[in-house]
Amino acid sequence: SYYVLGYYVTEKWDGKYHDIKVKVDRKSCRVQTQKGYFNPKPFSKFSDMEKEMHLMGLATNHTSVFGAPLNLSMVALSFSDKKEPNVIVFTEIDPDKIEDVLNDEVEIVTFVLNAANEIKNQIKVKMNLLDALKKKSYLYSLFSLEPGDYKSSVVLRNLKTGEAAVASSSFSIPILYYGIHLFPPLVFIPGKEADYISIKEKLKGKDPVILELGDIYPALSGRTSLMAGELDKGIRSLSAEVRCLIIGIQDPEIDLSASLKSLSNPQEEIPISFSILSGKEEQDMDILLMEFNLPELEKGEYSLALTAQDTKTKSKSQVNISFKIK
Repeated sequence: SYYVLGYYVTEKWDGKYHDIKVKVDRKSCRVQTQKGYFNPKPFSKFSDMEKEMHLMGLATNHTSVFGAPLNLSMVALSFSDKKEPNVIVFTEIDPDKIEDVLNDEVEIVTFVLNAANEIKNQIKVKMNLLDALKKKSYLYSLFSLEPGDYKSSVVLRNLKTGEAAVASSSFSIPILYYGIHLFPPLVFIPGKEADYISIKEKLKGKDPVILELGDIYPALSGRTSLMAGELDKGIRSLSAEVRCLIIGIQDPEIDLSASLKSLSNPQEEIPISFSILSGKEEQDMDILLMEFNLPELEKGEYSLALTAQDTKTKSKSQVNISFKIK
């Protein structure tokens, strides 16, 4: 048999050890229990190793001795087949919701882990986010990765208190061959203002030379807000910047189509229309700015499928956009 014995203790943030002794009156019984416990101690008293273990617990399991971290929304998108940066990670920050984490010394760590949970890349910086964040903002980082399945985690940690906010998302870098290849689209809502802040390490006091955000997504600006979380009921349109790579097809004739389904009833297709607002060509890459017109949707989860097919070779590619109406 086992018993759970509970008693109140006064929690002091001093890190001291307390003995526990449990005795029973019944004969021939052997008692097995923990020998004691440590009071928590303030983050400022952590050793470097303890701070690193705390960071890894936040990144991999979203756990902390200072209480559950705040959850943030993230969008991770592959956008190129080149050796240069080919994936971008956006983390949505609402300063009003994470004010307890923000101060003049916030550590921001972006991890990229492979399918075996091994760290393949990371960026660690310290910033004064109180000055940087005046409204809803998106922190973003660029990485160059080999084909495979990955997970990205971003940790914002107050270096005085240890309080934190975390975000995570899975993504894939595909192996690309002959044909048409749609990359996951960047979906945004025009008219909702937001700031975009690049998170990158400095090399010998200088910023590394990397792509600018406008080079990847020309339509993205401070007058747009990403679709990173739930959408308000009643929204009737979404905009998306779609990157389409064409390999080995001469004079392609691309046909685009879109379909919308509710995850609660995936057998029924919901009518949807779209228009192409603009297009830009970069070697073998087409960048399309699209607008999707939505019917009035009930609360729930939805999946929007975008398909591109070459009418001559029948090469086809499809990407799915998942979102939730609250």
